Amino acid sequence: MPSSNFFNRNITDSILISGAIVAVLAALSISPAGELLTRLQFGCRKPTDLESDTFSPALQRMWERIVEYQSARNCAVPIDRPAVFMSNNKMPNACAIGAHTVILTTGLLGSISDEELESLLAHEIGHLISGDAIKRNVACTLNLSGNIVSKILLVLIAVMGAIGLTVEAVLFGRDRNGGSIIALLFAGIALVFKLALWVLQRLQEWGLSFGWRSEEYRADDYAMRLGLGPGLASFLDKMQYVEQVPQGLWAVLTQSHPPTAERIRRLEMS
Repeated sequence: MPSSNFFNRNITDSILISGAIVAVLAALSISPAGELLTRLQFGCRKPTDLESDTFSPALQRMWERIVEYQSARNCAVPIDRPAVFMSNNKMPNACAIGAHTVILTTGLLGSISDEELESLLAHEIGHLISGDAIKRNVACTLNLSGNIVSKILLVLIAVMGAIGLTVEAVLFGRDRNGGSIIALLFAGIALVFKLALWVLQRLQEWGLSFGWRSEEYRADDYAMRLGLGPGLASFLDKMQYVEQVPQGLWAVLTQSHPPTAERIRRLEMS
């Protein structure tokens, strides 16, 4: 009984500690510090004067559209004007992170028109207004934390199995078949646990991807409501010739963005 209480207490402590770590990481992911860390992870930097002069007029026009759109509905703009950072990437792209950060790649500037840039900024700010970037940070943090916790539990199962074998050998000797039974028991537990974990991870991956695709449509809709649908459709039309097409059913099911052709179709119908 004392050894059983010892194991139960340590397992309970491990679960509580793991839960506390997950909670701290989730809180960090939605904080300004978490946004700063994400910028560092993306390798972001402040724009040069030349880069700022390139995107600032489009950003100003787009922000004025947002203020006018919200005022017409007697609503304040739910976020502050976002900060724009640059990423040294030749691929034309943009993304929103945290609560008020938009990242533009160096390959984007100079490769699209002012109207396309304005519409792309509206799309990314649509993500910020909906809180999509924060939700993604939390989801990714919880996913990473869950993977870490599951590996810790697998290690605990292995350790308990080894202790059980040692106790069996000390109490009953090494000639009994009990050791083999204990080994098979813990091996079976570990196998079932890993199988269940694999299934849950696949379901989680599909669920997150489905949610992210819905967020992309919602951000497209926001750009459309601002009257910037044609510019966004024009940008996406250029991108569909350089983007990688997912290969295989699972790749299609778990892609983070909807098919570009479908997004263009919806934008052109607006």
